[in-house]
Amino acid sequence: MSLKHVLLGFLIHKKNSGYSLHKRFFSTTRPLLPQVYRALNEMASSGFISSKRTIDGKLPVRNIFSVTNAGYAEFEQWMKNASDVDPIKETSLHKLWFAGFFNEEVAKSLIEGIATKRREELQYYSKRASSLDTEKPKFYKSLWNKLIWKLAFDYILRRAKVEIEWAEAAMKEIRKFKAQKRKKN
Repeated sequence: MSLKHVLLGFLIHKKNSGYSLHKRFFSTTRPLLPQVYRALNEMASSGFISSKRTIDGKLPVRNIFSVTNAGYAEFEQWMKNASDVDPIKETSLHKLWFAGFFNEEVAKSLIEGIATKRREELQYYSKRASSLDTEKPKFYKSLWNKLIWKLAFDYILRRAKVEIEWAEAAMKEIRKFKAQKRKKN
């Protein structure tokens, strides 16, 4: 994931403060706040975004960031680059490869953790997806934009469901393995 480009996408959608941008990420994929501010500073130095200090009643003074023409061009170039699609990079997958070095409890804990995270994502994104039809039409810049958001939520929800299904099947395999192991002893 290119944090810079994700932040540009959020800012194209709506001008925002660094803290508000940070909160837009789902908790398991949320970068650290200093990472967000570092990326924003780099983008400002590159001329991709500008900021304006605002005073909003009881809230503290905030920098509100917006995208410049150069930022739009950079984001469009990134979006058009099909070869820039990242392979799946998940720490849990790497850990799973090495779980065989340990006892079954390590693997079970890892798999249960994957299922728990995906259930949390499923719950979070299900709520967001169901709110698409109740949001003000102005929130989505166009019906095309709304369709793309629906497709993105569909992708996330389907992936979470598949990973939950996989975790449940994996746990069955581990229980089956343990039962066969006990029979041999």
